[in-house]
Amino acid sequence: MNIKLSTAILSLVLSAAGLLSASADNNVSLHDNNSTNPQAIYYIDAPRFVRPLVEKWITEYQKVQPAAHFAVAKSAANRDASILHVQLSDNTAGNGQKTVYFAQYAILPVTTKGSDADKALSRNELNVKKLKQLFFSGDDSNGDNTDAGSKKATPFNSLVVYTGSGTQSVSRLFAAYYGQDASTFRGKRIIGDDQFLNTAIAKGPKGVTINAVSNLYDLSTRQLKSGLTLLSLDVDKSLQTILSGNASLDELLSSLETTTTKNIPIERIGLTSTDDNDAVDSFVDWVAANSQTYNHQYGLLNLNKSIAKR
Repeated sequence: MNIKLSTAILSLVLSAAGLLSASADNNVSLHDNNSTNPQAIYYIDAPRFVRPLVEKWITEYQKVQPAAHFAVAKSAANRDASILHVQLSDNTAGNGQKTVYFAQYAILPVTTKGSDADKALSRNELNVKKLKQLFFSGDDSNGDNTDAGSKKATPFNSLVVYTGSGTQSVSRLFAAYYGQDASTFRGKRIIGDDQFLNTAIAKGPKGVTINAVSNLYDLSTRQLKSGLTLLSLDVDKSLQTILSGNASLDELLSSLETTTTKNIPIERIGLTSTDDNDAVDSFVDWVAANSQTYNHQYGLLNLNKSIAKR
């Protein structure tokens, strides 16, 4: 065979192999929402404090559906590609979205144990009025809350409030619960995940903040994280004892599920999807049927069955 002809044939064979390889690579990384390709990865966008639960879902779901490929979206690109989203409130789901509510979460006020803020607040049982005075600037509905620049000072003006600034921060839900806009928080906004709020008050002796229970308790030991103390709230004595910091996470969750109080915001949390996709729908149905098995393990409250249904 002619050398030039052999070289040409070899070149064609290598080119064809390269195209096949590239095609295979594209199929593995392809994110086609309507594809039944078992290699497609479906990303789930979730606030960081919910991610451990979502990762548990994925692990357990793959035991019954080994061909399913779901993953928590951790990069900006993957968040943009997500077709499943964990929503922190009833009000954050958009039109046309299917939502399964799978849990609730509580938001509690906290400071650093033994700090100046802890000492200043130790004798205060915070009711709704005082919580508004502590966390927000401007007059409240009763005309009792004033900002630091006002002639009439509140007892809390010397304290520094740290709140989250991101769209996935529970701070904006805390504000909405009290009829406030997040822009009316006193103090300083912390960029990044809400876990950094705990760091901020540890560095600031006059600092107070709010956070989801999952960010305040160690999920392994089931105790309040070292160095933190919950602010005293005006609640019934049994719940007040549990909030003293000596009770376990499980005792707190059980109590919050059976006790109603205006001083602790509790929000529903849901999984939403905008796509008609068999693989995604099957996963969402599995979450609806099984998620409450794991909620307490990850610091979330259970829903009753009538609320949990779509």
